[in-house]
Amino acid sequence: MEDRFIKIIRKTGSTAIEDYLLSVFRNNLAVRESGLFTIGVPGGRSIVHAAAALQQLEPAELQRISLQLIDERLSGEKNYDALLDSGLRNLIDGGRIKSGQFRDLPRNPALYAQVNEFDMLFLGIGEDGHIASLFPRSYPYLDGSRTASIAEIHNSPKPPPNRITITYAGFRRLAETANIYLLAFGEGKREALTRLLSGEGETAESLPCAFFPANFQKVTLLTDLEL
Repeated sequence: MEDRFIKIIRKTGSTAIEDYLLSVFRNNLAVRESGLFTIGVPGGRSIVHAAAALQQLEPAELQRISLQLIDERLSGEKNYDALLDSGLRNLIDGGRIKSGQFRDLPRNPALYAQVNEFDMLFLGIGEDGHIASLFPRSYPYLDGSRTASIAEIHNSPKPPPNRITITYAGFRRLAETANIYLLAFGEGKREALTRLLSGEGETAESLPCAFFPANFQKVTLLTDLEL
């Protein structure tokens, strides 16, 4: 499985991780000198370092960025609010980015087509290997040619049960040319990371994060764990 990643990057300490992600943002923006740059972002703690790196970008760089949430809880604490609290609220309140540059997932199927294709995609790996709101042995059917790019989930094995998420089929469509970054921070992610790197019999059904190195060419793994 290791040879399916373009890079496996290990950084320890918040500063080193944030410096690396700052260079990632700037290098990706530099590839295309103008135009809006869409970045898919997850909820949860895994995006905190990326949010800190975003705060270090120059105003002209920030103006080009559109952040798209890839899944949302439909009850309880919302991923959207958690991401704002991770540091993005400071950027909005300070006028460095506009609120319209940070988008939640639409619940109206008629609006699904308005979600832009990703230039970059960040995916936090859960302790069970889940990504977005796609959990092991739960939603293997969300990957077909007729499957919608976004789906509501009403029986999530992890609370809350009701969620909305980009599906496997949706990632195929929206991230076809994106630079993808899998994030595995903290000791609790070691088992999932070990299984991902071994690649022995793991499929998206048993280990959802395995879907990405198996199906995309531009996947980088970023971790703070000794491998």
